[in-house]
Amino acid sequence: MKILVRKFFFVFAVIVLAMAVHSVRAFALLLLVVLSACSHTPKSPDVPMPLIAHLTDADGTPVPNAPEPEVVQLKSVETVDRTLHVTVGNTAGDYVLVCNLDANTEVGPKSCTAPNPQRNYLLFRSNTKWLIKGAQEPMSLEFMQNWSVKYNDAENIGLLKAKTSKEENFRVFWLSSWTAKPH
Repeated sequence: MKILVRKFFFVFAVIVLAMAVHSVRAFALLLLVVLSACSHTPKSPDVPMPLIAHLTDADGTPVPNAPEPEVVQLKSVETVDRTLHVTVGNTAGDYVLVCNLDANTEVGPKSCTAPNPQRNYLLFRSNTKWLIKGAQEPMSLEFMQNWSVKYNDAENIGLLKAKTSKEENFRVFWLSSWTAKPH
Protein backbone atom coordinates (compact mmCIF):
# COMPACT_ATOMS: atom_id res chain seq x y z
CA MET A 1 0.00 0.00 0.00
CA LYS A 2 2.85 2.39 0.90
CA ILE A 3 4.38 1.80 -2.53
CA LEU A 4 1.14 2.80 -4.26
CA VAL A 5 0.90 6.00 -2.21
CA ARG A 6 4.50 6.88 -3.08
CA LYS A 7 3.89 6.23 -6.78
CA PHE A 8 0.76 8.39 -6.69
CA PHE A 9 2.64 11.31 -5.15
CA PHE A 10 5.49 10.83 -7.62
CA VAL A 11 3.08 10.89 -10.58
CA PHE A 12 1.27 13.94 -9.15
CA ALA A 13 4.56 15.81 -8.68
CA VAL A 14 5.66 15.02 -12.24
CA ILE A 15 2.35 16.26 -13.70
CA VAL A 16 2.53 19.49 -11.68
CA LEU A 17 6.13 19.99 -12.81
CA ALA A 18 5.21 19.38 -16.44
CA MET A 19 2.35 21.87 -16.23
CA ALA A 20 4.73 24.44 -14.80
CA VAL A 21 7.13 23.93 -17.69
CA HIS A 22 4.34 24.43 -20.31
CA SER A 23 6.25 22.44 -22.85
CA VAL A 24 4.69 19.58 -24.75
CA ARG A 25 8.05 17.88 -25.20
CA ALA A 26 8.90 18.19 -21.52
CA PHE A 27 5.46 16.89 -20.59
CA ALA A 28 5.86 13.89 -22.96
CA LEU A 29 9.31 13.13 -21.58
CA LEU A 30 8.11 13.38 -17.98
CA LEU A 31 5.10 11.22 -18.78
CA LEU A 32 7.41 8.58 -20.25
CA VAL A 33 9.56 8.67 -17.09
CA VAL A 34 6.46 8.32 -14.91
CA LEU A 35 5.13 5.38 -16.88
CA SER A 36 8.44 3.55 -16.78
CA ALA A 37 8.82 4.24 -13.05
CA CYS A 38 5.32 3.02 -12.34
CA SER A 39 5.51 -0.07 -14.49
CA HIS A 40 5.12 -3.16 -12.40
CA THR A 41 7.88 -5.70 -12.74
CA PRO A 42 6.46 -9.12 -11.93
CA LYS A 43 8.02 -10.73 -8.91
CA SER A 44 9.67 -14.05 -9.37
CA PRO A 45 7.51 -16.80 -7.93
CA ASP A 46 8.18 -17.61 -4.33
CA VAL A 47 10.30 -20.73 -4.42
CA PRO A 48 10.23 -22.42 -1.06
CA MET A 49 13.68 -22.59 0.44
CA PRO A 50 14.66 -25.81 2.14
CA LEU A 51 15.26 -25.75 5.86
CA ILE A 52 18.98 -25.65 6.56
CA ALA A 53 20.74 -27.33 9.44
CA HIS A 54 21.47 -24.39 11.76
CA LEU A 55 17.76 -23.49 11.83
CA THR A 56 16.94 -26.80 13.53
CA ASP A 57 18.08 -28.59 16.64
CA ALA A 58 20.87 -30.32 14.66
CA ASP A 59 23.98 -31.16 16.66
CA GLY A 60 26.61 -28.95 15.11
CA THR A 61 27.48 -25.64 13.52
CA PRO A 62 27.93 -24.27 10.00
CA VAL A 63 31.39 -24.29 8.44
CA PRO A 64 32.50 -20.90 7.04
CA ASN A 65 32.50 -20.65 3.22
CA ALA A 66 30.72 -23.98 2.78
CA PRO A 67 27.04 -24.70 2.14
CA GLU A 68 25.09 -26.14 5.03
CA PRO A 69 23.23 -29.41 4.68
CA GLU A 70 19.52 -29.29 3.88
CA VAL A 71 17.17 -30.88 6.39
CA VAL A 72 15.04 -33.71 4.95
CA GLN A 73 12.65 -36.33 6.28
CA LEU A 74 11.82 -39.80 5.05
CA LYS A 75 8.83 -40.04 2.68
CA SER A 76 9.03 -43.66 1.47
CA VAL A 77 11.28 -46.72 1.17
CA GLU A 78 11.22 -49.50 -1.41
CA THR A 79 13.56 -52.43 -2.05
CA VAL A 80 14.06 -53.28 -5.72
CA ASP A 81 16.27 -56.31 -6.43
CA ARG A 82 19.47 -55.57 -4.48
CA THR A 83 18.91 -51.81 -4.24
CA LEU A 84 17.18 -49.64 -1.69
CA HIS A 85 15.13 -46.72 -3.07
CA VAL A 86 14.56 -43.99 -0.49
CA THR A 87 12.52 -40.83 -1.02
CA VAL A 88 13.34 -37.96 1.33
CA GLY A 89 12.08 -34.42 1.07
CA ASN A 90 11.52 -30.97 2.47
CA THR A 91 9.57 -27.84 1.54
CA ALA A 92 11.58 -27.36 -1.67
CA GLY A 93 11.20 -30.84 -3.13
CA ASP A 94 11.77 -34.57 -2.96
CA TYR A 95 14.94 -36.56 -3.58
CA VAL A 96 14.84 -40.16 -4.76
CA LEU A 97 18.03 -41.77 -3.51
CA VAL A 98 19.29 -45.27 -4.29
CA CYS A 99 21.96 -47.43 -2.71
CA ASN A 100 23.31 -50.90 -3.33
CA LEU A 101 22.50 -53.29 -0.47
CA ASP A 102 25.70 -55.22 -1.26
CA ALA A 103 27.66 -52.17 -0.08
CA ASN A 104 26.74 -53.24 3.46
CA THR A 105 28.89 -56.36 3.14
CA GLU A 106 32.03 -54.32 2.52
CA VAL A 107 34.31 -53.15 5.33
CA GLY A 108 33.10 -50.11 7.26
CA PRO A 109 29.73 -48.94 8.53
CA LYS A 110 26.53 -50.14 6.88
CA SER A 111 25.76 -47.13 4.72
CA CYS A 112 22.86 -48.56 2.72
CA THR A 113 20.06 -48.42 5.26
CA ALA A 114 16.75 -46.61 5.30
CA PRO A 115 16.38 -43.49 7.44
CA ASN A 116 13.90 -43.66 10.27
CA PRO A 117 10.51 -42.00 9.79
CA GLN A 118 9.65 -38.68 11.45
CA ARG A 119 13.27 -37.73 12.07
CA ASN A 120 15.33 -34.96 10.59
CA TYR A 121 18.34 -35.88 8.46
CA LEU A 122 21.04 -33.65 7.04
CA LEU A 123 21.55 -34.04 3.28
CA PHE A 124 25.15 -33.73 2.08
CA ARG A 125 26.21 -32.96 -1.49
CA SER A 126 29.82 -32.88 -2.71
CA ASN A 127 30.51 -29.38 -1.30
CA THR A 128 28.38 -29.52 1.89
CA LYS A 129 30.13 -29.36 5.25
CA TRP A 130 28.87 -29.42 8.83
CA LEU A 131 30.86 -29.38 12.07
CA ILE A 132 29.29 -31.96 14.36
CA LYS A 133 29.33 -31.09 18.04
CA GLY A 134 32.61 -32.37 19.55
CA ALA A 135 34.28 -33.14 16.20
CA GLN A 136 37.68 -31.75 15.19
CA GLU A 137 37.01 -31.76 11.44
CA PRO A 138 33.80 -31.00 9.51
CA MET A 139 31.60 -33.83 8.25
CA SER A 140 31.45 -34.02 4.47
CA LEU A 141 30.27 -36.38 1.76
CA GLU A 142 33.90 -37.20 1.01
CA PHE A 143 34.40 -38.36 4.62
CA MET A 144 31.32 -40.58 4.37
CA GLN A 145 32.54 -42.08 1.08
CA ASN A 146 36.04 -42.71 2.46
CA TRP A 147 34.54 -44.78 5.27
CA SER A 148 31.87 -46.60 3.27
CA VAL A 149 31.16 -46.58 -0.46
CA LYS A 150 31.36 -44.25 -3.45
CA TYR A 151 29.07 -44.66 -6.47
CA ASN A 152 31.18 -43.63 -9.47
CA ASP A 153 28.49 -43.33 -12.15
CA ALA A 154 26.14 -40.83 -10.45
CA GLU A 155 25.99 -37.88 -8.09
CA ASN A 156 26.46 -39.14 -4.55
CA ILE A 157 24.37 -37.91 -1.61
CA GLY A 158 25.03 -38.47 2.08
CA LEU A 159 22.49 -38.50 4.90
CA LEU A 160 23.29 -37.98 8.56
CA LYS A 161 20.81 -37.91 11.41
CA ALA A 162 20.42 -34.30 12.58
CA LYS A 163 20.66 -35.32 16.24
CA THR A 164 23.80 -37.44 16.57
CA SER A 165 23.28 -40.95 17.79
CA LYS A 166 25.54 -43.94 18.39
CA GLU A 167 22.80 -46.22 16.99
CA GLU A 168 22.78 -44.56 13.55
CA ASN A 169 25.64 -44.01 11.15
CA PHE A 170 25.66 -41.90 8.03
CA ARG A 171 24.25 -43.23 4.78
CA VAL A 172 25.56 -42.88 1.21
CA PHE A 173 23.30 -43.00 -1.87
CA TRP A 174 23.31 -41.99 -5.49
CA LEU A 175 20.82 -39.38 -6.62
CA SER A 176 18.20 -40.92 -8.89
CA SER A 177 15.99 -37.82 -9.20
CA TRP A 178 14.91 -34.57 -7.60
CA THR A 179 11.43 -33.11 -8.00
CA ALA A 180 10.61 -29.54 -7.00
CA LYS A 181 7.39 -29.06 -5.05
CA PRO A 182 4.73 -27.06 -6.89
CA HIS A 183 4.07 -23.65 -5.36
